[in-house]
Amino acid sequence: MNILAIETSTKFGSIAIRKGNVEKTLRGNHDQSRSVDLLTSIKSLLFSLNLVVSQLDLIAVSTGPGSLTGLRVGISVARGLALAHQINCIGVGILESLAFSTLNYLDGLDREVTAIVSPVRNNWCLQKFLVGQDKFESVSEINLYGSNEIIDLISYNSNNLYAADSETIRTLLLPYLGNDRNNLINCGDNLSSWISILASNNSLQNRVDSQVRPYYCF
Repeated sequence: MNILAIETSTKFGSIAIRKGNVEKTLRGNHDQSRSVDLLTSIKSLLFSLNLVVSQLDLIAVSTGPGSLTGLRVGISVARGLALAHQINCIGVGILESLAFSTLNYLDGLDREVTAIVSPVRNNWCLQKFLVGQDKFESVSEINLYGSNEIIDLISYNSNNLYAADSETIRTLLLPYLGNDRNNLINCGDNLSSWISILASNNSLQNRVDSQVRPYYCF
């Protein structure tokens, strides 16, 4: 199965293309978000895998929470390519993809995990999920917090598990929490990779071709 995953809801953004068991990814950096040159990046990744857009079976795109500009760019490109080439399109929440990435960390045990999205303008988004070998479901709505509130929350609930991307953990949490926070799960830098994995899960196929609804919070 050939899958294109687009993530433009966070600061850097990333894209991933999965061709069977082979995956190529690109991520933005401090100088340029991945959303700035999205179409060029997609073309480059497709070329590296000897693919063209029409050979894609599925396009998955992050629906947030995130910024208005980033989400609009990502979703517009995803839906435009899907419509033009008659490809199925699925919207995937960035928080659920973060939570889903903790499956290997939990070794099949059923645990409650709180996913955290990197802040923009000192805002944070959190959502709780029940994650296990045969279970994956949200158990709360998306909640918004300020920077000081999130530090207090994680410190107070030290026995709870929190999942975030490595940039968020390294630069925005550990300086205030200390470097030995065993309750923080590092989900890596390339969130589009987890979006592609989650999108290929059969449980999400009921989303195919349904309206992709962004969650703007910044």
